[in-house]
Amino acid sequence: MKWVNYYIYYSILGFLFETCCNVFIRSNYSSGILFGPFTPIYFFGFLIIMFLDKLLKKQENKKFKNLVFFILSFIILTIVEFIGGHLSHFLLGSDKWSYETWPLSMGKYVNVLVSFGWAIGSLIYNKFFLKKMNKIIEGMPNKLTFILCLLYIIDNYLSFKNGF
Repeated sequence: MKWVNYYIYYSILGFLFETCCNVFIRSNYSSGILFGPFTPIYFFGFLIIMFLDKLLKKQENKKFKNLVFFILSFIILTIVEFIGGHLSHFLLGSDKWSYETWPLSMGKYVNVLVSFGWAIGSLIYNKFFLKKMNKIIEGMPNKLTFILCLLYIIDNYLSFKNGF
């Protein structure tokens, strides 16, 4: 049940994060493929953060650990964004995001500034929030998980029925 909670929570957190970013930059662009408040790609980003945290857990030099965490998250999350952009274009026939008009873009789906932001955000989240949030997620009541899963299934059905 823990991983279902992670998936649901981080998909919702990703949706909220993206919504806040869109308000901040005054955009109505969405990388999500679902109608409701779920953006599952963010779950994979958080999985990467958790993996890097475990990988570097025994590293005692905090400055070195933070530098390696930043560099690895920059590289890995950039690759995830690149693959995700191409996959969504291939599977859905449309671009869910494009950085072509942004400075420092490397094609449609990768931007150095955005990758830098992902790496900084990952480092901050890992350092200050990851362990606290994972405890909250792991403590979610089963009834809430069931309700959120039901909403997720309905959202998937409606999204696929209406062609995204």
